[in-house]
Amino acid sequence: MNVLPKAVFLSYASEDAEAAQRICDGLRAAGINVWFDKRALRGGDAWDASIRKQVKACSLFVPVISTNTEMRGEGYFRLEWKLAVDRSHQFAEDQAFILPVVIDNTSEIAARVPERFKDVQWTRLPSGQVSTEWAERVARLLAHEPGGLPNEPSPPRPTLHPPVAVRSRAQLVLWACIAILATLILAVSVHYFGIVGGEHADRAVSPLVEVPGNAIPEKSIAVLPFTDMSEKKDQEYFSDGLTESLIDRLTHITELRVIARTSSFSFKGKSDDIRSIGRTLNVANIVEGSVRKTGNRLKITAQLIRTESGEHIWSQTYDGDAKDIFRVQEEISGAVARVLKLTLLENYEPAKAGTRNLEAYESYMQARHQIFMSDDLEKLKQAITFFQKAVALDPKFGKAWASMSSTLLSQYLVSKRKDVHALVNARIAAKRAVDAGSADGYAAGARIAAYADFDLFMVRENALRALAVDAQNTWALVFLAIIDEYHGRLSDAAMKMEHAIELDPLNPSRRRDLSSVYFEAGRLVEAETEYRRASGLAQRNDISLRIAQIRLREGKAEEALTLIRQEPDAKARESCSCLAITLEALGRHAEAESALAKLVSDYGMDSPYSVAQVYAYRRDARNAFDWVEKAIVARDPWVLWLKIDWTFEPFRHDERYLKALEQLHLGS
Repeated sequence: MNVLPKAVFLSYASEDAEAAQRICDGLRAAGINVWFDKRALRGGDAWDASIRKQVKACSLFVPVISTNTEMRGEGYFRLEWKLAVDRSHQFAEDQAFILPVVIDNTSEIAARVPERFKDVQWTRLPSGQVSTEWAERVARLLAHEPGGLPNEPSPPRPTLHPPVAVRSRAQLVLWACIAILATLILAVSVHYFGIVGGEHADRAVSPLVEVPGNAIPEKSIAVLPFTDMSEKKDQEYFSDGLTESLIDRLTHITELRVIARTSSFSFKGKSDDIRSIGRTLNVANIVEGSVRKTGNRLKITAQLIRTESGEHIWSQTYDGDAKDIFRVQEEISGAVARVLKLTLLENYEPAKAGTRNLEAYESYMQARHQIFMSDDLEKLKQAITFFQKAVALDPKFGKAWASMSSTLLSQYLVSKRKDVHALVNARIAAKRAVDAGSADGYAAGARIAAYADFDLFMVRENALRALAVDAQNTWALVFLAIIDEYHGRLSDAAMKMEHAIELDPLNPSRRRDLSSVYFEAGRLVEAETEYRRASGLAQRNDISLRIAQIRLREGKAEEALTLIRQEPDAKARESCSCLAITLEALGRHAEAESALAKLVSDYGMDSPYSVAQVYAYRRDARNAFDWVEKAIVARDPWVLWLKIDWTFEPFRHDERYLKALEQLHLGS
């Protein structure tokens, strides 16, 4: 094998040979030398030596990244990647050598690639189709011409301070709850939070405050809730379902950033100016419309609007039978792609995880409507009934199976893990969703692994698989971020959370998630800002216990105690480890002892890790680790924060601490 002058080395998994061949052909058509010889893929010492020679001599290294590379933890291409990274350290910072290419919708944020690959932005070539522009840039780069760099440097990752954390039980309950359907769980946990007074109360952020961010990307869009124009105003579930379906379809346009449901639906029933909405969501385009459904007749109006100018750049009215709803969804998403000069993924099948059965579709939409539009927990069972009807009518309806799995898991958790039958059915539903090709099925599997199984490995695997199917799945991003938190990788956690917020900027749960990362990283001002913003978005002033924790970490124990006592919910106040710790910090030992006794007697069985935190703060190692063991046995989810919990800082080298981390699979 001869070394080609000015050659491009193409590195790929064997499963991606066809796409790699297309890239090779496209570059060669532009007169570029490419090393690509499938006949030589035979292994052995001679082959190994030849590969090392090629990587050492090539001018550019192009790793082909895909679902296949994500799924393979081991492969010869990973050796090639390592060799390329090792060589890249010999180059000047401004000299390009590694040019990552993605051939599907694999997420850059969570990809299983060397960190060096993330130092530059990636090029997306769906199915390996080479664009003329990219080939020309590669040629200029090989010729060392100005302007030859195909990618701009990636934005620098946030630099975080050493991790610190303290949590009240109320806050922990909130965190556990976000693992299931967000709106439902906000309703479940609302009794844990109260009204806050005090000098900081006026700093809560308005729910529609414009969050400072980056320049608005051209290829970005939000779908606002379609208006129910039916005469009886009884088809809201149908118009909401159409909106959700359009959001789902548009996320499969590789180059398009699509705002998630929660943020889009925050504008439901409001008449905000399109320009203002665009700035708030940081999008360049808006889809809006209306639905009029009378019996089996359906009239849908849709328009695409530029947010900067308010100009309508496309509109269409569809008038026909209700069974045409699926065709209409495809036509609207296709029209958006054409107008914005984008392309759907070649392998995307719109109906794969959906349905063509109108009755099943309506049952699914009614179920979703029950969950999102009511705070009555009895609606859970009604929603499950609708989901069951939907999958009975269409057993391959993946999104219905996934939503049913999440709802069943919610039922299991709300019953304090007593309804084992619900958990069994949740597992079955998640598996059926995955079999049908739904990314949400993997996300549902991640929830089960996290909050029923305590299996962090499967949480990560399911989240990665979800992103491989849907690169804009915010739940998957959040779960990967939480895994990073557990392991103390707070820079990575912050990056993933911030990306999730880009996709869902008005979701209060996402803001709380980010606040938690900042809090654990010692970025207390930013943690407070994000938490106040989250409370504003949720239109609730539920900040006393969280701000109390921040004040305690700031060394303001008196202010912390004042805030704790402003919490109107006695259970939240008493089950808060922060109370006993704050009293101890103030030297009020008798009161601290009383608070700890109350915590142990009334909440020790359900909240063993909160007790462990108090003993850890007191430097009582024996009792602290006894309660850590109880938390592990009881599967208290908050024991997973052990590695980054500031109260355990003195015990980082203690044998019992290291043993607990091993039990939790959090060892270094």
